[in-house]
Amino acid sequence: MKKSQLRKLIRKIIAEQSQLGDTPPYDGIVNNSDLQYVMQNWLQPGDAYDSTDGIVNTDDLSLVNINWLQGQTTGNSSPPTSGCESCDTSVWDTSGFTNTHSSWVEDFTAMPHFSSSNPNQPCKMLCQKIQNWTNKCSNIEGPLRQNLLACKIEEAQNQSQIHGCNC
Repeated sequence: MKKSQLRKLIRKIIAEQSQLGDTPPYDGIVNNSDLQYVMQNWLQPGDAYDSTDGIVNTDDLSLVNINWLQGQTTGNSSPPTSGCESCDTSVWDTSGFTNTHSSWVEDFTAMPHFSSSNPNQPCKMLCQKIQNWTNKCSNIEGPLRQNLLACKIEEAQNQSQIHGCNC
C-alpha cells in the first residue's frame, strides 16, 4: 500500500470515529469532558472536532451544545448518564448567566420560605424544587442548562440536609 493510500485510509477511519463537537482526547462522544475542555481552554489554541479556526471560542461551544450526548464512545471514556450529571460552579461565571453561583445561592436562601414560621417550610419548598428540577433534567437540552439545574439540585439537597428535611 502506498503512503498516500494509507493516509487516505487513516483520514477515513478518523472521520468515521469522530463526532462533531468532540474535543481532545476525542473519546467519540460529546459530554461534560468536552464542555470542560472548552471552558478551560477558552480563547486558547485548539478546536472541537469540525471547528477550523484554531482557537477555542463560541464556534466550539456551539458544536458541543448542538451535539450534546451524540456519538459513540471509542473506549477512551465511559458513556455519560442522561440528564443532569454534576455541578460545575465555575461554568456559571463564564457562561453569561445573569448571576454567579454564589449570588444565586444567596438569593435562593433569602427566599421567605427559609424564615417562615410555618413548620412545613422550608422543607416543603425544597422537596418540591428538587423534584421539579430533577424531572426537568431528563428533557433539558444543552450542557449549560443541565449544569445549571445540577447546581440548583445540589444546593437544594444541601439546604434540605441543613434543615433536616426528608425529601
